[in-house]
Amino acid sequence: MKRYSILLLTVFVLAACTPGVPTDDPSDQPDSVADTQLSDIDTPDEQRRSDVTALADAISRYRADNPGSTLFDDLTVCNSEKLMIGDSFDLSVLVPDYLAGLPRDPEASAGSATGYSICRNNKGEISIWAENAASGDINEKVK
Repeated sequence: MKRYSILLLTVFVLAACTPGVPTDDPSDQPDSVADTQLSDIDTPDEQRRSDVTALADAISRYRADNPGSTLFDDLTVCNSEKLMIGDSFDLSVLVPDYLAGLPRDPEASAGSATGYSICRNNKGEISIWAENAASGDINEKVK
């Protein structure tokens, strides 16, 4: 009987000292109010950075695969005018071989304009720009 009592007492003590399992999933909760506010601000610009990089990479690969292409010969100079991709400049040739689809700015209005623009500098280097960036310029040169 003594062994049974000691075993029962041990089980009771272990059960009492073991922390309970939380009912809420902590991964659903932000770490702090500041994290929530920053993620709300940065999320669209993070998507824009990703889209600009994807467009620049796709153009770079297209140009490498098609060295005689004249697709980019008529680009405007960046400091005079940028051409809106999808509206003023057609990059559908990149779909589906280089992009699954043309990316759209998270806040782009309905229509053919993507919210991203393309131009070249005086050296002929092509750049992609996110026109609706909230945190300053988001652009990338095509390599």
